[in-house]
Amino acid sequence: MACVCRGHGRVDDCSGDGVSDGCRGLVRHADRGVDPVPWSAVASRQTGIYASVDDLDQGTVDRTVDAVCDGCVRCPAWRETGDDGTTIPCLEPCSFLVAAAREFDAHGATADTDSLHSSEDVERGDLTDPANRYRVRYSRQASKLTQK
Repeated sequence: MACVCRGHGRVDDCSGDGVSDGCRGLVRHADRGVDPVPWSAVASRQTGIYASVDDLDQGTVDRTVDAVCDGCVRCPAWRETGDDGTTIPCLEPCSFLVAAAREFDAHGATADTDSLHSSEDVERGDLTDPANRYRVRYSRQASKLTQK
């Protein structure tokens, strides 16, 4: 049986019910009926250098979520995506997503997306590097909008 946390590559850790031991706590947490916290609530409580994320337009937020959350093992329950109940819920935007939104807003998308390629040598958390995988995804999405 495939694990519901399909992205982590450790299907052999899964028990017969399709949930690995490492993810069992997340599923139990979600089963308690905890309400997801929307982006607007998380953004509005940011202070200091992150206060600017509260002013982002929905398009920028959506592109950031698509760029950052696409490869995550959790499904953003705080975003209306039609979760089918077989994924591990993400109950609120994580601090990495908030940091990415701030960075992408502050520095914008890379203009020349034709020559832009992500590099495995760049740390995932180094959002300032133009070759960062999340920054490349964001830039490509932003460039599609300007071409329309």
